[in-house]
Amino acid sequence: MEIKGTWKIDGMLDFLNGGYRKLDPASEDESEAMFAKAVIIINDTEMLTCLPITEDMSPEQIEQAKEEGMAIVDGYLVQSSEPIKFEDGKWFYNTGIQGDIMGEEINPWSEFEFDGEYLCTGMLRFRRA
Repeated sequence: MEIKGTWKIDGMLDFLNGGYRKLDPASEDESEAMFAKAVIIINDTEMLTCLPITEDMSPEQIEQAKEEGMAIVDGYLVQSSEPIKFEDGKWFYNTGIQGDIMGEEINPWSEFEFDGEYLCTGMLRFRRA
């Protein structure tokens, strides 16, 4: 599966009921509404986690975000950037997890999972935008 491109969050892992739960961008829960609007943009070397620039954001707010170090890519504010790599025919993303468990160093690289039309990264499921 071609991994590069823009992906929208489709669902979040539901620990209580199993599977993934759809997120509602109109939810009264601000965290859920924000997650539902987020996208990831994947290129050859990194995965960008982004939020859309909305119509209610003033030019001053956008400028302030840029001054605080946020980049703008394809109309989105980049919240974070994680390295990715292609190895042995598989795509991996860096979870950022560091440390060790009982003296063994933790491998921060986790494989992207593909479920039909979906791309999964641990707790989140994405579909092409």
